[in-house]
Amino acid sequence: MSNNKDGILAQELPSGGQTLTPSFKQFTFSELKSITKNFNKERILRMEPHVVAYIGWIDEKTYTPSEVGVGMAVVVKEITLNGFQDSGLRQILEFMRNCSHPYLVKLLGYCTESDKFGVNQKFLVHEYMQKGSLDNHLFRKGAEPLSWPIRVKIAIGAAQGLAFLHTVEKQNMYSKFEATNILLDKDFNAKLSDFGMQELYGAGDPSSYDPLYYVPGAGPKFISKWEGGRLDTTTNVGISYKVTLHLAGDFRAGLLSRKVDVYDFGIVLLQILVCRRDVGEFWARTYYSTPEKVKSDLMGMELQQRIPLRAARRVAVLVLQCLSTEPSLRPSMEDVLLNLETIEKETST
Repeated sequence: MSNNKDGILAQELPSGGQTLTPSFKQFTFSELKSITKNFNKERILRMEPHVVAYIGWIDEKTYTPSEVGVGMAVVVKEITLNGFQDSGLRQILEFMRNCSHPYLVKLLGYCTESDKFGVNQKFLVHEYMQKGSLDNHLFRKGAEPLSWPIRVKIAIGAAQGLAFLHTVEKQNMYSKFEATNILLDKDFNAKLSDFGMQELYGAGDPSSYDPLYYVPGAGPKFISKWEGGRLDTTTNVGISYKVTLHLAGDFRAGLLSRKVDVYDFGIVLLQILVCRRDVGEFWARTYYSTPEKVKSDLMGMELQQRIPLRAARRVAVLVLQCLSTEPSLRPSMEDVLLNLETIEKETST
């Protein structure tokens, strides 16, 4: 039985270890320990200020723990934010469970259980995406360049997910949409992660843009070597800071709307084009000031000969529209999606 102090979740959900629906389960803490091999450092995929992600395996039918490589790979996310209440977790669960979509990472279950010290621990379990996050493919040193069709495919998948989220009545904005939120399967199909988690990541508060934390060399079988940023030798943790120029002016002013997501998508789309993390609206306007600059350095020298120039120009125009300083002039995500799909069709014909 889950030891839930305030009973908020227990009032609506059954006890631990039970399957709530054919594809959603409340895990026990002991099950998660087994799945992650006692939260072994070798199983860490990623560390952020308030979340630690581990890889593990479960039986595809029963969702019980299984051995490495047997059954279905999953990601176990431990929420480490102090003071994060069960009510906050319930909001995340309700939102994520009601937002099933092919372009959103599937939530498989959760756990909320007190440890032997009485600390209420919270976990989310979701599907594992084999190719990892988009930022690794764009910014990691030595990463194999993505072809033009793959990049457009990823952009369309991300736009699909974001456009769907904008149709959900209670969802005003994604909150901190970036390349790390785009996960890729073995065929480079894109799905969005961490949607509905504004309370964890401080939606609407630009000061909450904390560093991302990585563990150098952790889980060598499952994650790539940490690159960039700096190394904190006292903690052996790599730190890579977000750049404030990625933030929309209206977001910095506290004006929250879906148009902030559109701006963020424009930043990601620009990063997909040029494989640079340090880009922003002013950089984009200078970079795309002439048609020649759209071609110059676009997608990297190694891919220049395989870039459809007309399509690249259209994507550049779309980027500038998304990065408009006036929110009302930014397109909706539905319009962004339609534009990208048109570009893909014209490129393939």
